[in-house]
Order: sequence, then C-alpha cells, then structure tokens
Amino acid sequence: KSFTDEEIKKIENILEKRKLLLPDSNIEEFFSYVDFQIQFEVLISSSKFDRAIYNRIINKNNPCWIPVPEINHIGKEKKDFIELKKEITWLITKTLDESLKDTHEEIVKCYAKLIQSFDVTLSFNWDILYEHSYRKSNTIIIPINNLGFGKGLCRPALLKLHGSIDWGECQQCGLHRSDKIEHIVYEGKICPNCSQNKLNPTLIMPSLRKFEETSTIKTPPYENIWCCAMHALSGAQEIYFFGYSLSDDDAYSKIFLRSGIFKNINPDLKLYVIDKCCCEDLKNRYRKAFESKVKLKFIEKTFKEFLES
Repeated sequence: KSFTDEEIKKIENILEKRKLLLPDSNIEEFFSYVDFQIQFEVLISSSKFDRAIYNRIINKNNPCWIPVPEINHIGKEKKDFIELKKEITWLITKTLDESLKDTHEEIVKCYAKLIQSFDVTLSFNWDILYEHSYRKSNTIIIPINNLGFGKGLCRPALLKLHGSIDWGECQQCGLHRSDKIEHIVYEGKICPNCSQNKLNPTLIMPSLRKFEETSTIKTPPYENIWCCAMHALSGAQEIYFFGYSLSDDDAYSKIFLRSGIFKNINPDLKLYVIDKCCCEDLKNRYRKAFESKVKLKFIEKTFKEFLES
C-alpha cells in the first residue's frame, strides 16, 4: 500500500535488470557492480547479453595501440548505468523510509538505553532509529557537533560512517538535516530552505570506491566523522559490537576497525560481541581480526535481551 503502481513497476524493472546483469546478487553487490560499470564505461548488456563495442583505444600515446573493430551497436550506454545507480539508491532509501515509519516502541526503548549507556555509537546504517529514540527522550534533535560535524568529539556521539537518510545536500543552501524525525532523501524531495532545488543524497553507498568518496565528499564532512570514529576506537576502555558480522565483503570497514583497535592506548581494553547466534564462523572472524590485541567475550543474546539485562 505504501508504493504507487508506478513505483512498483520501477522496482520490478530494477530487480529484472539485476537478474539479467548479475544473477543471485544482493542489492549492495548489484549497486557495486553498477558503479564499477560506470567507472570503466562498460556498456550494459542487452537482454541477450550482447555487447556494444565502439572503435575505442586503450592509450593514444602508446605507439602500439590497436583500434577495436566496430561491430553492431547492441545494448545501452554509460548514461543508462548512471540512471540505474540513481534508481537503486532510490529503492534502498525508499524501502527504509517505508519500513521504519512505524517503529515498535520496544525498539525505541532499546535505543534509548543504548544512548544512556554508551559515550560513542558508530553506525554503518543509514536509518534514523537512534535519532528517533534520542528525540523521544530529549525532546530535541541531536546537536550537529555530536554527529561529528564540528571539531573534536562531543559526547554522546553518533557517528554515522556511511551517512544518514535524513541528510540531504542542496547545491544552493548546502547541507540540510530535517528538524522533524523523518527520512527525507528520496526522489523528488525539494530543499525546504530555497524551495527550488532537489536535495541530493549524501550517503556513502556500498560501492568499491567507498573510501575514495569518504575523503572527497565535502558535505557532510565524512573525513572528520571517520577521524572522530578512529579517535573513539583508539581511546575506548570497552567496545561492544552489536549484531555485526565483520564480513570480508566489506574489507575496508574491517581494516578501519582493526586499525582503530590496534591503536588503542588502554592495556586492559575489553571487547564484547553481542549476537543472537555466536556461531563458530563468527567467532573465528573476530578471533582472527582482534585476538592478538584484546581478549574477546561472546554474548549470545539479541540486542534487546542484552540491553534489558
């Protein structure tokens, strides 16, 4: 009911392209695939997986270059990949927007407990459950410096390393963050300040160029947010991982976390892993990553069960 017929058709089109171009992939893998094609200007395959190859060269300055013989043009161009990337971004943010509108009160209570119990929260998520819970208990939005936008680390800090769905950038007005508790960045949202320009998402999407984007995007200042996160990891006395798989699929984030923890200055640093199913694969990933630095404790509970205890 939350999606119009036009939106449903758009979603079906995205999923059909995923099936044709990268079968058995999840949405993050498919996004990375699309971003890869854009960077290397690889043309989208047609439904028959034919490719269009133009008379292109590798390097004109190389005296040995050989033109690729031109063949029949079948398929689509780079601009179609760019449009597909926008559509996937829309799909992710719109889905989160709809699925998180009615958040169960028990979840809000869990996040309120999280805010009360921890100085710094690092998140790779784009949702605003934390902000919603903060607003419930404090009646105000989180000050922007507590999000890592200002100088230094203000506590309690929420450092959203991949950005947030309630952040948007207007070319004229700069960063906009909603005073209301809502997800604002999806197709068609107009800047409330100038009422003219569309807000552009500032999210760090799951692409292979994620760290490059982190250091180059100026609004919001991701570089500063990640620096604050590194400062928090290196000075912490206790670190808690909630439901984080430490997957090799996100090698960049894994290296970042290892770097911060191995720089930690506390000789008695404690690291806790809270997961509803602490299987041996999960334990081994954490042991391999951190056990030479710190003793690990695995706690087999859900997020809710742990905070209630």
